[in-house]
Amino acid sequence: MADTLYDNDLVTWAEREAETLRRLAGEGTNLPLDWENLAEEIEGVGASQRHEVRSLIAKIVVHLLKPACSPARGPQRKWFEETAAFRSQLDRVLAANHSLRPKLAQIVDEEWRRARREAEASFRRYDDEAALAALTSYKEPPFSAEQIVDFDFYPDFAKATGDAER
Repeated sequence: MADTLYDNDLVTWAEREAETLRRLAGEGTNLPLDWENLAEEIEGVGASQRHEVRSLIAKIVVHLLKPACSPARGPQRKWFEETAAFRSQLDRVLAANHSLRPKLAQIVDEEWRRARREAEASFRRYDDEAALAALTSYKEPPFSAEQIVDFDFYPDFAKATGDAER
């Protein structure tokens, strides 16, 4: 079972193994191991996986906000390609950590403001006033967790802003 869990959900495996190490340390043993630091290191494996999911979600949100807010057509191909690459990375991490998938909506809510600030900074860097104006209309995450992981979902500026003319 442990091998299967390790292969299918590294986060849960790490949490369980750290808990087991702490329990064994409390029971006493004659093995000269640094039980607490071992447990912390194993927990760090799970924390690293959670951090990677958070980071990738933030990157995807930024790259979805850009075409949703900016009328610039030139950089869209790059934004879409980068979004696809981030989604592929996220898919790999989630495949190895099934317990994180049900938490995606919560993570999106938590990472949304960070991603919005990054998109805003990018729009300011390029003096994209139309994008900044469109971005102000988003007070809550405009994309669901399902859309974020959907390889076929890409927002369109005209649809997002109601601007049918391009």
